[in-house]
Amino acid sequence: TSLGTVPSVAVSAVTGTGLDALRGELARLSAALPDPPADADVRLWLDRAFTVRGHGTVVTGTLGAGTLRVGDRLVTGDGTTALRVRGLQCLHEERTSVSGVARVAVNVHGGPGTRLGRGEVLLTPDRWLLTTVTDVRVHGTPVAEFPRTVTLHIGTAAVPVTVRPLGEDTARLTLTRGLPLRVGDRAVLREAGGRRAPCGLTVLDVAPPGLTRRGAARTRAAELTVMSGRPDGAAELRRRRLVRRPDLEAMGITAPGP
Repeated sequence: TSLGTVPSVAVSAVTGTGLDALRGELARLSAALPDPPADADVRLWLDRAFTVRGHGTVVTGTLGAGTLRVGDRLVTGDGTTALRVRGLQCLHEERTSVSGVARVAVNVHGGPGTRLGRGEVLLTPDRWLLTTVTDVRVHGTPVAEFPRTVTLHIGTAAVPVTVRPLGEDTARLTLTRGLPLRVGDRAVLREAGGRRAPCGLTVLDVAPPGLTRRGAARTRAAELTVMSGRPDGAAELRRRRLVRRPDLEAMGITAPGP
């Protein structure tokens, strides 16, 4: 099975037997993961937001990659409001900078009246593409079995999406609100009511072509069969023919050489 190479540990929540072994395996597994790039663009999905007397708004979340520093400028997910990082905490310690992966509490200033809370996101300015349409590869469940509307979960966001099957395991999702997605992102699709187990997906394209012409959906389905979800600047340039370097980078794709 897909979990055949993952160590298994027998544990008892009643007696505590095996818990030390489990902690050891988890530590070994996490140590084997690659370190996320400290210079990556920040995308901080928020799980909480609250007000601290004398400090103002504080948001918490998990920084998956990149670095946050006191004094940094961030923008809200819709790109309309700029915020400044006034203070940082990680594991209850005051910090001047924090790199992912890390749990962080961020004291932000600016944008009076800005709605911050679970499911919102803070971003490095001018580095992300907000998309409402994306092509994906779904894992575990044939796309044709999905209802027309499901919920997309990524970070702490949960957004209703409309599913248009394009192939056996590929589909176009139309989101009810824009999200800062990138090629290679992993997310989850969940059907309301829990009638079917949630399944994973890989984002293949965050700026896909329209499907208005006759035969366009069939052509697109064929294109998606060879797309892996691994960012490939040369392949994207061949496919799009003309694209600005900042736009490629906003999609999460490193542009090919000059």
